[in-house]
Amino acid sequence: MVKRYCDVYLEARRALLTREGELAEQEAKELICHCSGKSPAALLSDWSLYGPEDLEERVFEGVRRILDGEPLPYIIGEWDFGGMTLKLTKDTLIPRDDSLALAELAADCALRFPGEPRILDLCTGSGCIGLFLAN
Repeated sequence: MVKRYCDVYLEARRALLTREGELAEQEAKELICHCSGKSPAALLSDWSLYGPEDLEERVFEGVRRILDGEPLPYIIGEWDFGGMTLKLTKDTLIPRDDSLALAELAADCALRFPGEPRILDLCTGSGCIGLFLAN
């Protein structure tokens, strides 16, 4: 059955609420954006419109995976970090806020270093710290 984007969101948020708590709202929106191919702004603009016929099925497959313990970044295959969108697989670590704090500290130190600093990023998961510094 075809449903409006807002109705799919409300049902997904409700399903995620017990496990995800405050994150349920954001995760439901990100799942809908991912499954519909819409940006957050486009989703908001189309909030009361009817979505594609298979939207609810795709969103609730993601909800099921979250409820089974799979992190959202692995489901959508990407995650934002320091102004960059990184591609992720289950073989990479998910960039976290504490990694961003470390990357910002390293960038600050590198800017104060005399000459041209050389930074080596080895075995750090997704490579997000090295990519942030190179950026």
